[in-house]
Parts: sequence; C-alpha cells; structure tokens
Amino acid sequence: MGARTVFHDSVRELPEQLGAAPSGLKVNAVRPEHNEEKMPVSFSLEIPKGAQEELEEKVRETSERLRELKDENRDLRGQLEDLETRLAAATTDPAPSSEESAMLAHEREQAEALRERVRELEVALAEAEQAGTIRDTWMRERDEIRDRVESLTRELAELVS
Repeated sequence: MGARTVFHDSVRELPEQLGAAPSGLKVNAVRPEHNEEKMPVSFSLEIPKGAQEELEEKVRETSERLRELKDENRDLRGQLEDLETRLAAATTDPAPSSEESAMLAHEREQAEALRERVRELEVALAEAEQAGTIRDTWMRERDEIRDRVESLTRELAELVS
C-alpha cells in the first residue's frame, strides 16, 4: 500500500492518512479554511418491517379500489349516455302520452341521479389517483433509500476489509 497514484488536477484532494478507522468511518480534522463551511449529513433509517408491510397493504387496497371506481365510472357513463340518447329521442317526438310523460320524468330523474353519481365517482377517482401519486412517490423514495443503504453497506464493508 506504499505506492499511491496522485492526480494533480483532481478536483478533490486525497486524504493524507490511509485506511479506515476502527468503526469503519474515517473523519479528517477540519482545516481553518473550512471552518465556516456547512457540511451536509444524511442519515438513512430503515422502516420497521410491520409498518412497511402495512403501508404496502394500503397501497394494494388503494390500487384495487381505484380499479373498481374506474370500472363503475365507465359503466355509469354508458348508462348515462343511453338515457340521454333515449331522452333526446323522446323530446323530439310530438306530444307524448301521459304514460310516456311519466316514463320520461322517471328517466330524467334516473339520468340526473346517474350524473350525480358520476360526479361523486370522479371526485373519488381524483382522490384515489392522488393516493396513487403518493404511493408512487413513496415507492420511489423507498427504492432510493434502499439503494443508498446498500451502497453505504458496501462502502463500509470495503473500508473495514
């Protein structure tokens, strides 16, 4: 270990001392020119196993509920379009009988009830999609944290050996 390659145009100087400290971490003494500098420190903590499993279960449940809401929304939109088509056809016909009028009123009520249900589902869908975005962010952060922990573990293992 006596010979060391020196890169004279290196952006970062190599430390003067060689080898790892007993704890696997090497810290050099601060130099006067660095007294006022801030040093970022990052910690990575593992999520407790139970909490991670609980969160993953909630993500699965939210994904399933989102699929159900999309299916229900699609079905209701189809029903609504059918009722609107029938209603439009019925309103262009000349004066309907009292029985037809009662049916039209009933269909109008159904159409309005379906419109309201579609609005409710769209709100629920937007909330579920927001939860999906949160889930994606959490999963991305979880993967980043896992990668950092694995990288630090490898680096520590290299320093110790």
